[in-house]
Amino acid sequence: MNIISIRDLDRAYIVDLIEKKSEHEKQNKCRSPWGTLACIFEQPSLRTASSFASAAVESGLIPVFINTSGGSEFRSQTNLEDEIHQLSLTGAKCIVVRTAKELNANALRASSVPIISGGDGSNEHPTQALVDLMTMEHLNGIEGKKIVLMGNARDHRTLHSLALALEYFDTEVTLIHPIGMDLADRYRTKNMTVMGLEDKSQRRAILEAADYVYISPIKFNNNPHLIDHKGVASLNLSEAQMNLKPSAKVLHPFPRFGELAMDLDYSIYDAYHLQASMSHRLRVRLFHKLFN
Repeated sequence: MNIISIRDLDRAYIVDLIEKKSEHEKQNKCRSPWGTLACIFEQPSLRTASSFASAAVESGLIPVFINTSGGSEFRSQTNLEDEIHQLSLTGAKCIVVRTAKELNANALRASSVPIISGGDGSNEHPTQALVDLMTMEHLNGIEGKKIVLMGNARDHRTLHSLALALEYFDTEVTLIHPIGMDLADRYRTKNMTVMGLEDKSQRRAILEAADYVYISPIKFNNNPHLIDHKGVASLNLSEAQMNLKPSAKVLHPFPRFGELAMDLDYSIYDAYHLQASMSHRLRVRLFHKLFN
C-alpha cells in the first residue's frame, strides 16, 4: 500500500499506529538487515529524514538517500512519478519521497513496493500527522477534545494532513489563520470551524477552550517569505499563561520561524518536544505494520 495522503489510511489503521501500547515494541531489539529503504528528498529535511533513517535501521532496513538536486535543468525534464516507479523495481523494499510539488497518487499505484510521502509540495505530510495524533493520544487522548489549529493554513502540508486526520475522531476543531492564509476547501472537514482573523485579540475565547493548540510554521518551502500575520499565528509564554488553561498542550511540527516562542520550551504547555521524540517511534510502528 502507498501512503500519499492521510486518507489512504482508515481509522482502525491509524488507531493501531498511535495507541499507547504496541506488541512488537515489547521485543525492544533491532532486526537484522533484510533490505533497503530508498529515500528521495528534493527538499531539505531534518526531523523527517533522521527519524525515517533511524526507524529503518531498527526495522532491519538500510536507508539509502538518493540525491536528485544536482543538474536541476535536466531533472526538471524528467517525470518524477515514473522515476519512482522505476526505482521500486530496483530492489528497495520501500520508498520515502519528499517533493517540491504535489505527487500524482494515481501514477504511483503500479509500484511494486510501498511508497510513503515525506511531504509533497503544499499538499500533505501524512506521517507527520500520525506523529501529531500519537503525541495527543499519549498525553490526554484525542476523543472529545477541543483542538485549535493555528497558522499558515494555505501552504502548510502538516496542518493539511492533521486537519483531515482529525475527521476520524470525535473532536471539535477550530482552525484560525491570518487573513490571506486561507485553507483550501479540499482540506476542510465537517467537524471543523475555519476563521480568518485580522489580529490576535480575536482569538482569546478560542484559545481559552482549547485542549491542544497546534501551531504550524508561517514560512514554507514553497513560500519562504514571511507575511505579517499580526500575531494571529504566534504564541509566547505570557500569552499562553493569559489565554490557555493549565492542562492545555502546544504542538508544533518544526522548524519554527518566530511563531513559537522559545520561552515556551519545557513549560507546562510544551508538548512539541515529546512530539519530536515520537517521530522515530511512530515510523518504527509504521514499518512493522507494512511488513508484518
